[in-house]
Amino acid sequence: MRFWKVIIFDALAVVLMILAALTSPLPGPGGIPLLILSLTLLAVHHAWAKRYIDLLKKHADKLGDYIFVKNPKIQLAYDILAPPLVLLGAFWLQRHSALWMISLGLFAVFTGITFLLGNRDRYKRIKQSMKGS
Repeated sequence: MRFWKVIIFDALAVVLMILAALTSPLPGPGGIPLLILSLTLLAVHHAWAKRYIDLLKKHADKLGDYIFVKNPKIQLAYDILAPPLVLLGAFWLQRHSALWMISLGLFAVFTGITFLLGNRDRYKRIKQSMKGS
């Protein structure tokens, strides 16, 4: 049974890596969340993937600065794009039963939330205010 679990996790991780490569030209984080998810799946059974995840954790702030550029036009684009993306994802999650539509809905919701929290350092400010409370 363990053999098939490893095969399934690895196959899903490869599919996510391919999707990450295909979505990388899109504006915003592109395929970065998919790449991180695929590495997380691989890290369950492979030590080399765990090392990459640890490296990403170590340099996560730099990655956030790369994705959420301090350009007012890009920040405005994220602010405009995020709420409709969350709403569209929620609509897909509620209305559709096809697995690919549910997956697309989850991706849209999480990407929209990432845009909302990551843009303009909102996540850092929320984190700091919770430490101060």
